Amino acid sequence: MRMPPDFQSDKPVSYYSLFTFRRDRVHVLVLVYVDDIIVLVARNSTGIFLSQRKYALDIISKVGLLGTKPVPFPIEQNHNLALTDGPLLSDHERYRRLVGRLIYLSATRPELSYCVHVLSQFMQQPQERHWEAALRVVRYLKGNSGQGILLRSDCDLQLYAWCDSDWASCPLSRRSLSGWFILLGKSPISWKTKKQHTMARSSAEAEYRSMATATCVKMAKGIVIGSWSYTFKLNAIIL
Repeated sequence: MRMPPDFQSDKPVSYYSLFTFRRDRVHVLVLVYVDDIIVLVARNSTGIFLSQRKYALDIISKVGLLGTKPVPFPIEQNHNLALTDGPLLSDHERYRRLVGRLIYLSATRPELSYCVHVLSQFMQQPQERHWEAALRVVRYLKGNSGQGILLRSDCDLQLYAWCDSDWASCPLSRRSLSGWFILLGKSPISWKTKKQHTMARSSAEAEYRSMATATCVKMAKGIVIGSWSYTFKLNAIIL
């Protein structure tokens, strides 16, 4: 691998893909991992734009939906996929490969966080309807394959956390969902959707648990960049 200008490779030799840059008080570490995933990086005065357009188009092509009509959103509201009782998918590996690719794609697509979380729950025994839901995500990608994230140059180096919860959203365990979105200035740096560990007895309890999780994530990011200015938004709307 060709080393970037002014960068040097770290020791030990086993970290051959880790490059560091040190000048005065500026320290930059770049860890490069290539596994058939190409990230498009475009830079101008506004900032750095990261996109996986080629990878998204590869996903669309591999499932044979290049000529399909796109849909405006990746997953249907009130989908009830966890309660589906239909025929099992004949090829489980096909479903697992597609969802695995979508997991990698969500590295630059925050809006896929929720639907990927939902689809990942059916890896063991996917049904036909689960496969149709996964294909809907691909049809959504068909309409905006070049979408990504913008790391803005006018960053104030302050961390902002947005969080929300979906109370008792799992029809099987009645556990709530937590979702958070962390920004460095105006640049998104972390996002996730996951189930809460235990049941919440009220929507307010689910919201506070979501805020607590977002606080922990934000504190971890703050340790890395040395920023400890806390700005939170707690969305009180239960989805």
